[in-house]
Amino acid sequence: MILARAPLRICLGGGGTDLPFYCLEHTGYLLTSAIDKYIYLSLSPSLSGKTSLRHEEIEDVASVEDLSHGIVRETLKYFGVKDALNITISSSVPSGTGMGSSSTLTVALIKALLQHKNQQHKYGAYDIAQTAYHIERVILGEEGGKQDQFISSYGGIIEMILEKDGSVKINTLNLPKKTLSKMESNLALFYLGSSRKSSDIQVQVSKEAKIKHLHDIKRLGQELKDSLVKGHVDDLGNNWHEHWLAKKQLTKSISTSEIDHHYDFGLKNGALGGKLIGAGGGGFLIFYTKDKEKLIALMERKGLKYLKFSFSPAGAEIFYKD
Repeated sequence: MILARAPLRICLGGGGTDLPFYCLEHTGYLLTSAIDKYIYLSLSPSLSGKTSLRHEEIEDVASVEDLSHGIVRETLKYFGVKDALNITISSSVPSGTGMGSSSTLTVALIKALLQHKNQQHKYGAYDIAQTAYHIERVILGEEGGKQDQFISSYGGIIEMILEKDGSVKINTLNLPKKTLSKMESNLALFYLGSSRKSSDIQVQVSKEAKIKHLHDIKRLGQELKDSLVKGHVDDLGNNWHEHWLAKKQLTKSISTSEIDHHYDFGLKNGALGGKLIGAGGGGFLIFYTKDKEKLIALMERKGLKYLKFSFSPAGAEIFYKD
């Protein structure tokens, strides 16, 4: 049996500039972080001769071709897996909540399959991320960028520069423990109780987006990186508020009246700024605040669920094998 896990993510800045229509023309920029919430995957030989997949549904099929789960099916086909396997998938958070769960699953599955085929030495973090992107965006035709695959594969807090030729430069930010501790102490993450398919919103963004606002989002991401490197953690608040205003200009599907209400309520009760996690439309709302306990109490009174998290220095990994 092989047990693999890959971290989910919170984008700190530049979200949306990794979409092909933007980064292939203007160069994308993201500042993104892995957190200690994961996609878990177990993989073992199947004695029944059938491939058995356990996720939100249960599938027992004679051939990989018969799997309805697109990511699992196409990843197994991509790596030429012929033997029957038992695969079980679980997640720390609900799917469709903006933390990159689909791409994180792809990365975790690739990591496990490489171990299964004894080919782990052939793929580094960059290769795994690019392969996951190819399977999702090219083979399956899902809309989206490269952020989720890369941060899940690398872990930590990274700066991504998406070049016009399709390549990606990765710089790891080795922030001091004092900076990371202050960030974690002042960040409050809330589950909105709604979910959506990221690729559906990405389609709308690519059709309706205004390049000027994505330029602003990229600039804000670059400025935030400079602030964090200097230890100016409190800059997160105003930076995220500007990002929130710019992102809402991309498409009406980014937010809802209910989300706007929650955001405004947060600002009135101690938050210095905040943002939606992911493409928008639901999922998680995160705030930067100096009075975290007060904000948590008030938000939970309104029905939102607080989720404690820490940053995860590790990317996709095998944590058990026999």
